[in-house]
Amino acid sequence: MDWLKKIIGKNGNKKEITLDAQKIAKLYYLATVDTKTQLYNYRYFLSELKHEIAISERYGRTLSLALIDIDDFKKINDTYGYLRGDEVLQMIATIIKSNIRETDIAARFGGEEFVVLMPETSEEEAEKLANRLRELIMADQFLSKYHITVSIGVAQNFPVKKETPIETKSLYARFMPRNQGKEIDKEKEETLFDKANLALRYAKEHGKNLVASYSKISKVSFLANIKKTIEESN
Repeated sequence: MDWLKKIIGKNGNKKEITLDAQKIAKLYYLATVDTKTQLYNYRYFLSELKHEIAISERYGRTLSLALIDIDDFKKINDTYGYLRGDEVLQMIATIIKSNIRETDIAARFGGEEFVVLMPETSEEEAEKLANRLRELIMADQFLSKYHITVSIGVAQNFPVKKETPIETKSLYARFMPRNQGKEIDKEKEETLFDKANLALRYAKEHGKNLVASYSKISKVSFLANIKKTIEESN
């Protein structure tokens, strides 16, 4: 059955425009999917994140998030060109999509960043998945030609613990992944991203090609180092 949408014409008369199912599907695809990687796009992911956090808080269910960043991706583009860089992105997206559950939500988060949202998954379980993805990416026949590795930060949303606003935002807000877009409105969404991003930053600072879980990293000393970096740059 065709979808009908009524609009007001210039003369004030109502006009009926028929949008067939194929056009609706195309519009939905363009609005929700990153065409380069075939994963969900950033905007759609944010809406799903808000929904999953609401469920987590309502029913007391665990929710974990993994931020994935390709190590030294700029070198690939600079050395082999952007077309080869796109192929790397597409292969990594394929590996991610092929190794997560149907209930998990994977998206391209930025230029060389990906994100996986895992409902009803503990941080420990998310860490295992993240390590499996990291190992599969490192061992892939195509990606290994270019020595591709990824760093991953993992965090859990439930149970929710209030974070000190100064530490979770001000100290390392400038280190958030590139191309993130607008700030997330909800405090709990900010907290989940901040935790995962801090873990990702920790992985980057400790040799790359590493999975770091928020609950396991030495946050006190690491935050002190970030604060020092900020102070030295001012």
